[in-house]
Amino acid sequence: MWCSNRSVNGLAMLMETQRSKVELDHILDLHCYDVKEKQLSSVTMVTPHAHIQNMSTVTIEIAADVVEERFDRWLEELLWEKALCNRHNGQPMCIIRMKGMMSLLGNPLRVIVQAVNETVEKLPTTTEWASFDERFTRMIFIGRHLEHETLYSSFMSSCQPVKNQTKL
Repeated sequence: MWCSNRSVNGLAMLMETQRSKVELDHILDLHCYDVKEKQLSSVTMVTPHAHIQNMSTVTIEIAADVVEERFDRWLEELLWEKALCNRHNGQPMCIIRMKGMMSLLGNPLRVIVQAVNETVEKLPTTTEWASFDERFTRMIFIGRHLEHETLYSSFMSSCQPVKNQTKL
């Protein structure tokens, strides 16, 4: 298991736990984005195991509000019905993990969305979009047989462009 995890993220610190108990010093104040502390030359890459070779990540970021009813229907097609297929190999896209921040049409709060396999959760934050904020929606998909163009165009069917904003 350690080798397969290392092949997904060579920079990640791995630790063994019992019942997910972790010392807070191991996860807080890590300065993960301090470039000088992480040297890419020190990353050890491992050949991926067969069961993760088809894994990929797709990110979609748009200046658009999501229409919640359309988004829910789109999620049903993507996660439960497996109706979205990769145009290149004909395989259904299999979402292992999805996460993002959405601007829901008519909602002043930023909304976090996350999914693991077929379980989805939408959580409004306590942070409102300020009048000077450029509202956006950013989604990250991790899974098998993902294809950016199909995910993007199908996702856009659940969105409404934000007026007077530049495209991201």
